[in-house]
Amino acid sequence: MKMITNMNNSIEKLTRATHSPQGKYGATDDNYNRLKRQLTDKPVDMVMRARRIVWQKIAIAASIIIMSCISYAMIKTYIIDMPRHKTLTYHETPMSDIIRDIEKEYHITIIVNDPNKLNYRITAEFTTDEDVESIIEALSTASGTNLTIDQN
Repeated sequence: MKMITNMNNSIEKLTRATHSPQGKYGATDDNYNRLKRQLTDKPVDMVMRARRIVWQKIAIAASIIIMSCISYAMIKTYIIDMPRHKTLTYHETPMSDIIRDIEKEYHITIIVNDPNKLNYRITAEFTTDEDVESIIEALSTASGTNLTIDQN
């Protein structure tokens, strides 16, 4: 009760002056009621402001979680699960070793028409994103023998 009386006294003192400290309110009944309403609504405004701050923090935390999930999904898709291309590099390597590596990498079987050419040494570089038929064709041309893929 004492707080309300003190508040009413302070309102009356403010409205009796020609203008309030900020110059917004004159000594009229309309300004008195507006000033009284603003001073008495402050506790409610504080509660509303605190609630708004809590909800803002919740929204920020939720958006951070969502962005983290999206970022992880993108990283997993585009970096972790990205197909890896190997480079097969050979320098003066016997053709038998090259054929063995290609069969292992592409999970195929290569038929060599002339087994005498398996000791033929080749210098070459292939990447695993190349088509296996083009690799076999290049090896056939370089070694002078006919290489084919076993269809079984």
